[in-house]
Order: sequence, then structure tokens, then C-alpha cells
Amino acid sequence: MKLIKSFSDRFSKIGPLPVGTHHLQAMQGEKPYRIHLRLQKDGSGILILNASTVLQLNPTAAECAFHFIKGTAPSDDAKNKVWEQIKLVDSNYANDLTADIDTGLAVAAAAGGGQSGGQTYTVKGGDSLSKISKQFYGDANEYMRIYYANKDKIKDPDKIQVGWELTIPQ
Repeated sequence: MKLIKSFSDRFSKIGPLPVGTHHLQAMQGEKPYRIHLRLQKDGSGILILNASTVLQLNPTAAECAFHFIKGTAPSDDAKNKVWEQIKLVDSNYANDLTADIDTGLAVAAAAGGGQSGGQTYTVKGGDSLSKISKQFYGDANEYMRIYYANKDKIKDPDKIQVGWELTIPQ
């Protein structure tokens, strides 16, 4: 048991995905498509494609769908694996394909990464990232923006401390 704990402590913990509904509307050729993903607290999800196909997703599939909708990858390694798969399908990908795949690090930098470019907020009793997000953005589900901007002090987005000075990205 000691070996497993020491091994798992060497890797950073990945925070939970934001519970709620996430949307993507785009065009494929001349046909529009819409994707709605409802993430549950347990990490699973429900994916609705073009209001006609409903899929139950396990946590792994829900995370893949979330990153597809948001255009993010959880790490540089995952981003590189996506590009390796693209190269396998189309060796001329550089001529006709562009993809802007953000990693959590890129999202953190865009969010302010704990640096200037946003407001500061002092955590009060009863606060949660969702509550603060609702106050600043009008949407409680945007709490991950605050989390990424403050990853240097927030290890778990469900556990914040009264008195912390948080950067609220724009």
C-alpha cells in the first residue's frame, strides 16, 4: 500500500470536470450540428447530438466529449497524441487542417494563471468557486476559469479557504 501511495503522490491530481451543460454548435460542410453534454457529479454524462441521438457516457467518454466541445486537452501529452492520430489518418494534414488544441496549461495562461490581467477577490465564509463564478460571470459553471487562474494555491476546486486572495480572470 505504501508503494501505491508513493507512486500516486508523484503525479498531480486532476480536478473534476465542471458539472452542468456544455454546448457546441458548428458546421460540417453545409450541415449544421449541435452537441449538448450534461456532466453529472460522478463524472458521467449525457450527450445529445442534433436533438435526436442521446448517449449515456461513462466518466472517460464524458471527459473526451468535454474536451472535444471545449477544444482542450488535459495535458501536452494528450494534445500530442491527438496530433499523432491525425497524422496517421492524413499524412498531408499540414496542407488542409488546422486545430487549436489548448491544454490545461494554456487555459491557465489564458485565464491569467495567477498573474495580473484580472481582479482579485478575497474568499469569505460560505464562498465556493461556483458562487464566486456566478457573482463575476453570471454563470456558476464558469468556476474552472477561476480554478485555472489560481492553480498555484487551489489544489481541489471544492476546497477553498476563507481569506485567500484569488485572481478573477476577465
